[in-house]
Amino acid sequence: MSRFRPTATVWALPLAAVLVGCGGERVYHVSGTVTYQGKPVPVGNIVFEPDPSAGNKGPAAFAKIKDGHYDTSLGDARGTVGGPHLVRIQGRDGIARGELINGMPLFRDYNTKVDLPKKSGEQNFEVPAGDRG
Repeated sequence: MSRFRPTATVWALPLAAVLVGCGGERVYHVSGTVTYQGKPVPVGNIVFEPDPSAGNKGPAAFAKIKDGHYDTSLGDARGTVGGPHLVRIQGRDGIARGELINGMPLFRDYNTKVDLPKKSGEQNFEVPAGDRG
């Protein structure tokens, strides 16, 4: 009776798929700070979406903001494909109020554009004071 033994070939194909990733895009990590009225945003989210109007495509990247810092290499975050991106920032005051565990909004969702390098790096954001929530 023959027993199945995994070989290098059996494991190589799934491993190659994981290393290349969906769509084969190279992923880069971005980190930085997010401030509002000169102070770190206590809690929030940041989303980087490739800008199709500028010819960029690929998966969106996201990260949680904690004490003004974010990093797409942490937790469940995803990296970016680099190039032109639409960026959406949500910021909360961090003071739990019943079901609002992250607190009240500090400002309306802030939308901006940024051209990210095709390498890992840092990108800081200052949410304009006129965008009060």
